[in-house]
Amino acid sequence: MSDDRPGVYVEDGITYYRASELGHCVRRLWAYRSQLERRPFPETIQKAMDTGTDLEPKILNSLYDEHNFTFADGGAQKQVLLQVTPTIFVIGHIDQEGCSYVDSLKREDQPYLPIDVKAFGQKLVTEYRTKGILALQHYAWQQSVYALALGHRRFYMPIYNKDTQQIEPWSLSPVIAPYDLEDITQRIAIVEKAYQDNEMPACTNEYGCPFFYLHDTPPSSIEALPVETIPFVRARIAINKKIKALQSALGLMNDKIIEQLDEGGYTYDGYSIKVLPNPPRFNTDAAKAILKDADIDWENDPLFIIPGSGTQLRIDPPKKPKND
Repeated sequence: MSDDRPGVYVEDGITYYRASELGHCVRRLWAYRSQLERRPFPETIQKAMDTGTDLEPKILNSLYDEHNFTFADGGAQKQVLLQVTPTIFVIGHIDQEGCSYVDSLKREDQPYLPIDVKAFGQKLVTEYRTKGILALQHYAWQQSVYALALGHRRFYMPIYNKDTQQIEPWSLSPVIAPYDLEDITQRIAIVEKAYQDNEMPACTNEYGCPFFYLHDTPPSSIEALPVETIPFVRARIAINKKIKALQSALGLMNDKIIEQLDEGGYTYDGYSIKVLPNPPRFNTDAAKAILKDADIDWENDPLFIIPGSGTQLRIDPPKKPKND
């Protein structure tokens, strides 16, 4: 059964920080601590989270059957607690507790470490492999908590590649926890102080944040129009209004003509006139959704985006006031 408690919650006088939330923006943690309203995660993020959860049993079975992992009794979904102060704990659940004996002849020589499996698309796989755990701050804090809570400084984070549908062999070695108890204590102290002072801490405007309405507004880059440019802008606006009126009239004429003609070709005064069915269109929204589900950053990937050249002018009309 899913646990819908927030990223920070209080029970019986004890404040609990979720290990899975600790690496997110401190303003997000502060908002949890302050019991502010959470909004639903974007559909793409929720779908990725659900997919990862659904794949966990398959990945763990593969570790045991094909990759020489052995698991501790009672390690599955084991709850871990890391005490930060007498009244503050970080809480989480590991997928398993165990070890790999690939490089060891005797299993008993290997300590049982926390195992937390992840399912990544190729983009995230490459980022993790080339940049290390610190490139994924969310997981860096989470896995550090798991390791420290079980009395270790290392953890396993096996990666299942959703594109190849295979476990990445290089991800099967233990990883050193990048953060220690002092780091975790200092991070939580920032949130607790902001909560006590009722002041919002810094924000990273993280995508998918359930408190996006608290994000900082980017500084405005709008400047006053130079006086010498105003006559040209006025003329451009007037022309645009005439173009829109003519386009509206053109649309009405098109509708009247289509009503009176069958599909086919006609001629008038040397003009060629054709009535044709509208062609099918490529569903770009569906294509973008597929790329997002595959963790492909199509907005920045040079395989999908051709850089623009030159400049363009956009003039948007004033926004209409909303009716109360």
